[in-house]
Amino acid sequence: MDHQMDRTEIPARKALEIAVEAAREAGHYLMDHFGPSREVERKESHHSVVSEQDRESESLIIERLRREFPDHSFISEEAGRDAISGDYLWVIDPLDGSSYYARGLDTFSISVALLHRWGPVLGIVSCPATGEFFSACKGEGAYVNGTRIQASTVDRLNDSIVSFGHRMLRLDDDGSATRELLRSVRSIRAGGSCAQELCYVACGRIEGVVSRDQSIWDYAAGKLILEEAGGTLTDFHGSSPQLESLRTRDLSLVASNRILQSAILEKLSHE
Repeated sequence: MDHQMDRTEIPARKALEIAVEAAREAGHYLMDHFGPSREVERKESHHSVVSEQDRESESLIIERLRREFPDHSFISEEAGRDAISGDYLWVIDPLDGSSYYARGLDTFSISVALLHRWGPVLGIVSCPATGEFFSACKGEGAYVNGTRIQASTVDRLNDSIVSFGHRMLRLDDDGSATRELLRSVRSIRAGGSCAQELCYVACGRIEGVVSRDQSIWDYAAGKLILEEAGGTLTDFHGSSPQLESLRTRDLSLVASNRILQSAILEKLSHE
């Protein structure tokens, strides 16, 4: 590390190691309780479920990180968007895809990102049921289980696979732009975890993700992993999201292998 670096800064690799340990511990806990026969309570504010497993996963992650980084701030799905002090902020989703987890489906993940003055430092997305662990440090590429990954080079929509968030598929409004995009791609999927789907774009399994009303903890880690793999993520207007401004509001996002970004945005331009 540079001797002239501000002494408040921490090495990204050290932070990554601690975050990986925390996510692995939470992942082991989730898998110990994985299955379709667990009790859940419904969140009245959104139509999803929250459970003891969500809260315990979050507690395991935050407690581990706080032991190592006591001066850092935290934003998470269960704890909310707390007051932020200092330069470092951890953004955590302890169980992304909780509805699927509750039914015994493997489309869920744990997402942990570290920001420094709102710029990305690292991101990890753990998929405990599939045994995959995606990670990235800013400027150092993206990896799954230690192997470097790259977004696909598919350059035509009609050859692409695109993941649609469930709010996109409900077609509550006119929905004509969504239908046009659905007809333009080779295949579609409806993923249970935004973070996991972003990582699937990053490793070239699919070409895009289109999803409405995602909170910062849903995509902060996946965004960095995707970008380090050569992909991109924008809002529906093609602008790169500024994370600081999204602390208290949701984002409708388009992510892709970068090659197809303009084509997807064009199809959605009348949404």
